[in-house]
Amino acid sequence: MARLAAGLPLIAAVAVGCTVDLGGSLPGTPPADAGAGDGGADGGDGGGERALLSVAFATRESIPGKVGGPREAEVELVELAMDDLRAIGDVGATGAVAVDLVWDEEERPRPIGLAGVTAGLYAQLRGTVRRYAVYGEVEIAQGNVEFEIVDDAPPPSVALAVDLGALVVAAGTAHEIDVDIHLKRVLEVVPWDSIAPDPDGVIRIDGADAAAIDAVRSRWPSAFSLGD
Repeated sequence: MARLAAGLPLIAAVAVGCTVDLGGSLPGTPPADAGAGDGGADGGDGGGERALLSVAFATRESIPGKVGGPREAEVELVELAMDDLRAIGDVGATGAVAVDLVWDEEERPRPIGLAGVTAGLYAQLRGTVRRYAVYGEVEIAQGNVEFEIVDDAPPPSVALAVDLGALVVAAGTAHEIDVDIHLKRVLEVVPWDSIAPDPDGVIRIDGADAAAIDAVRSRWPSAFSLGD
């Protein structure tokens, strides 16, 4: 199975709504002009006073573990790659960040530091899914079989858009945005019994199976939510 790189280094680990005074400097603190060089292209404002804003992704279900639905699946590995991850607010947007996330028995993503963060009010977190894959086992009429859902070229509609309410980021503070991924919402639409395993005994869902992959794609936007 192909594996993606781990998430970017930890920058801050603070619950949404809590603040930490950065003081003089912290390890991992971006320079004051981070993300400001090409703010027009990235959407980063580049002005104002610096702050830290990070995003922590987590699956609602334990991985490896069972994911419920009409047909319960045992999920062993989840890979999620996103482009243009940014927070949108009254000061414009943070710089765009690309992320590669992995959940398996040994690995969990670390919080992702956003670029070019300036003080202000942030209302939404956005990103475009570049690739996703889910691997595991499921029981069908023929018995327990492995499955692989791999989408290397999802359309732009497969995207993240999470409302943040009114997240106030003050100068010299750090905030973390918690985002939950509900895998049940994605897997519950898979027509397991109508997809025949291949000669290797694996159910494969990818671009070659338009009906199945379209059903999965339609659920990804609703799979993201602001963490509790």
